Amino acid sequence: MSRRKKPTQFDIMSRTIKIIYDNNLLDVGQHGSYDHDTGKMYIDPKAHQSTFWHEAMHCVLDHLGYEEESKNEQFVEQLGQCICQILQTLK
Repeated sequence: MSRRKKPTQFDIMSRTIKIIYDNNLLDVGQHGSYDHDTGKMYIDPKAHQSTFWHEAMHCVLDHLGYEEESKNEQFVEQLGQCICQILQTLK
């Protein structure tokens, strides 16, 4: 994430998603995760901002009913990387 204040939540389709920064994610080999059932996104505070966008893409796909696509980690990673790059290079 950037030096700006880290977000703590966002809304999608009338649901609030809580963002929790967890220093223990690397202990289980992850930089982030999203739990659709609880509406919580977990992010390692040291992770690159693309990690947030990767997890956000899981969130979007799950909310739109694209569960199979959300399970495709390569697809989700590519979407997250694209969104991250677009936002970084906006002029």
